[in-house]
Amino acid sequence: MRKLLFRDVEIESMKRELWMSENKQSRLTLVTGRSGVGKTLLAISVTQKTTRLYFNLTDRPEKMMMSSFIEEVRLRLDTYVPHTVKSMTGLLSFLFDLSQRKAFTLILDHFDEYIGKDIDSCGELRKKWDETRFEGRLNLIIITRNPFINRKLFSLYGSPFLNSVDCTIYLKPFTASQMKSIISSDGKSLKGDDLLAMCMVTGGLPELVNYCLSKRLVKKDALLEDFFSDESPMIHYGEKMLSRILGKSREVYLSILMLVATGNPTQSEIQEKIGGSNVGGHLLKLETEYGLLTKVRPLMAAEDSRNVVRYTITDAFLLFWLRFVEGARTEYDMFRTDLLLERAKADFKAFSKETLKRYFTQMLSEQQPSLEIGGEWKSGDPTEIDILALDREAGRAIVVDVEYDASSFNKKTFLEKVSSMRNGSLKGLLIDPRLFTVADM
Repeated sequence: MRKLLFRDVEIESMKRELWMSENKQSRLTLVTGRSGVGKTLLAISVTQKTTRLYFNLTDRPEKMMMSSFIEEVRLRLDTYVPHTVKSMTGLLSFLFDLSQRKAFTLILDHFDEYIGKDIDSCGELRKKWDETRFEGRLNLIIITRNPFINRKLFSLYGSPFLNSVDCTIYLKPFTASQMKSIISSDGKSLKGDDLLAMCMVTGGLPELVNYCLSKRLVKKDALLEDFFSDESPMIHYGEKMLSRILGKSREVYLSILMLVATGNPTQSEIQEKIGGSNVGGHLLKLETEYGLLTKVRPLMAAEDSRNVVRYTITDAFLLFWLRFVEGARTEYDMFRTDLLLERAKADFKAFSKETLKRYFTQMLSEQQPSLEIGGEWKSGDPTEIDILALDREAGRAIVVDVEYDASSFNKKTFLEKVSSMRNGSLKGLLIDPRLFTVADM
């Protein structure tokens, strides 16, 4: 089984819920987060020594799922399931009742994908859960990915499972310091380029990081060469991720994602290039329902400002995949991964800026959590500040230019921008101008 790195807090929380379910009453744990962060691995690892049922609620006909799930109940719980149980709701209700006589764990994976098609059916499940939980000994673990369906299920007024979750585990990709610790622990002589490449091709997703570690891929060239090989799961991972999230009707969504991946555009810029119907609804879905886009505005801009709002790809791995795999779809479909590798190596330095900005933004946030961090730009102004970090209590501002190396740094232009801000938006603050490059990783 793959290693669980930097999940000690989450493991302890889930072990506590397991103990409570075995010794007190039934407990419901929600494990959520984007694809690839290790939700299933965490749930399986924590419960591997318990009596456990694992139901993978993927997009299969319900009759097929029911057949396999009922067989699992029979084998693992040594329990006969009556022939009258013919639906998923009926089977779950049966198991809730059974938990009043037996202690066991039930993991419902991809619950949002399954139940999202018929949220109204959850009312019966919630009623049965409330009837059995206080006398039951069920460790119920629900695994989801979709933040929009999560809110409809668990958070909004009138949600079927409102106030029913005992513990929420929200998993995220590895942080900047965690990625540095992981790659440094290998013991090889590593450079900033190696850490940069690892951040690019994995996005900090534990599933991909574990894959790289299992093959001892920590050097830049080795990481890129493996990524762009036909046998590597990484080159196909983006396709699977988007298929699972967007389904079959994804042409417009994919076009929008491709535009965002090439330059963090505003909504009007996206609309101009896409044409046709208004893209506002698609952008909203990609941001709030699918979690694939993040809306960003300048740190010093007003909350209601719109013309300066940009969109960026949330997932660092997906950004890399869109640029170098989906962006070369013809070569990819022709299995010319050698051409994709050649392009990625040639564009590595130019592409690195976005990954470096994400890395150093997170690094500053980890070093001083109280900082307000963002960027600074104005509509129609080609000059911008890569990272602006404000410490309002201390009256201090950190202004950062991010470049691959010092040779790309235009000191004169940068200091002119700093001077302009010193007499404008940052007037009265102590300004700390900095240059961050790959060498600072």
